[in-house]
Amino acid sequence: GGGSIQPATALIGPHWCSLCSGDVCKRDIRSACGPVRSVALNSHESKPYVFSGCRRHFESGAAMDLQDDLTVFGLSIALLAVAYAIGRVVGPKVTKCETDEQRRKQRAWILTLISSVVCSAHGVFFLGRVIKHGFGHEFSRGETVADRRVALFFLAYCIADLATGALDYIDEIDYQSGWAHHSFYGIGLCVLLYRKHTHFFMAGLIEELPTVLLAWARLAHAKELHWPFALLYFIVRILYHVVATFEVLEHSLFAFGLGLVIFRQHLWWLGAWGRRS
Repeated sequence: GGGSIQPATALIGPHWCSLCSGDVCKRDIRSACGPVRSVALNSHESKPYVFSGCRRHFESGAAMDLQDDLTVFGLSIALLAVAYAIGRVVGPKVTKCETDEQRRKQRAWILTLISSVVCSAHGVFFLGRVIKHGFGHEFSRGETVADRRVALFFLAYCIADLATGALDYIDEIDYQSGWAHHSFYGIGLCVLLYRKHTHFFMAGLIEELPTVLLAWARLAHAKELHWPFALLYFIVRILYHVVATFEVLEHSLFAFGLGLVIFRQHLWWLGAWGRRS
């Protein structure tokens, strides 16, 4: 009334992002605004939506398609390949590997260190949300673009590690920790990706923290920090894992089953490491 025209943002509100995904789309705005024939879109009015593209990565229910998945997967493979090539050349010079066996053992941990650092960072972020909102909130929401992309990255790592290992450090890949582990995670992630349930996978990423310590020790030929490693492993891969697994039971029976199988693997690894130590 009174001949005034309300800003488009006041008329369409939260529908802005769903219509335009953060971009200015005048046709959709006009159709949403009904009688309004012209919409003034100055920089002041569009400011709240400048960062909508960034927020979209962490909003649940974000749409993904096959092309997006293939792009993220392909980029992950490419980045891992480049990182491995660089680490293969630089690593032995930095840590002064003296024998072929030392160089081969070191190469086996390059991709593992990269993957564990990336996954641990996202795991810390997820744990922060759990502390703030609780497991129920995080397991009840839909997957986000960030969840899906991290899952695709880890899937790419599993494939890249097996392929690179078969070509460059075959003697360092054992059945239990290599072929069986990566194949199990690969199949499980494909199911979660198909069901759009990758937010369940995010709960386990904090458990990669001990792998960061172990991979760094292997790369640097350093003496392992036995008790700090064992304590961190027990906290995140035993205590935390049990809590997260039973919290997910009421949300996904499949994710609960994956958690139980992974827990058995964690116990086996802990026992094997204890016997070696």
